[in-house]
Amino acid sequence: RASRQSGKKVIAGVASVNAVDLELLAQLAELGALRPVIDRVVSLDEVVEALRYVEDGRAFGKVVISIPDPVMTGKSSTITRQ
Repeated sequence: RASRQSGKKVIAGVASVNAVDLELLAQLAELGALRPVIDRVVSLDEVVEALRYVEDGRAFGKVVISIPDPVMTGKSSTITRQ
């Protein structure tokens, strides 16, 4: 089916993994051809709502949680939940 945002064909699902497929994925990653779909980025203060959003099945892509890095003022680290 076509993506709601770009109109490009999107294929998602679970697949069995083999060496040939992993090699192809590695090549695509090296070429920069794989891009994650980010649904939203939330602050650490919003993590409860973000997890509820994911668990309810409303997330279209990844929900990224931005965590302030106390060592590097003004910078953030991020984690994602699938």
